[in-house]
Amino acid sequence: DFTTAQNVAAAINGKLGFGVAQAVDAVSVAVRAPVGADVRATLMSTIENLDVTTAEPPAKVIVNARSGTVVINSAVRVGPAAVTHGKL
Repeated sequence: DFTTAQNVAAAINGKLGFGVAQAVDAVSVAVRAPVGADVRATLMSTIENLDVTTAEPPAKVIVNARSGTVVINSAVRVGPAAVTHGKL
C-alpha cells in the first residue's frame, strides 16, 4: 500500500541519502541507481537488507452466507456486541 511504499523509500533515503528513492504509487518505488553492474548489485544488496516497517493492514471481515463461515484478519478488533440467529 502507499504507506509501505513510502516507508521503503524513507528507509532507502535514510541509508543512502535524501532523494535516492521516491514512492511512485502503492506498489512501486523509483530508485536512482549508479552506472555499473557491480555497483548496482551492491546497491540492491543494501536495499534488500533494510528493515522496513510495513503498514497495518485494514481490518477485513469476510462472511460466506452459504456456509456460515466468517474469516477475519488480525486488524479486526471485536468489542461488546449482541448477536442473534434464528430463534437464539
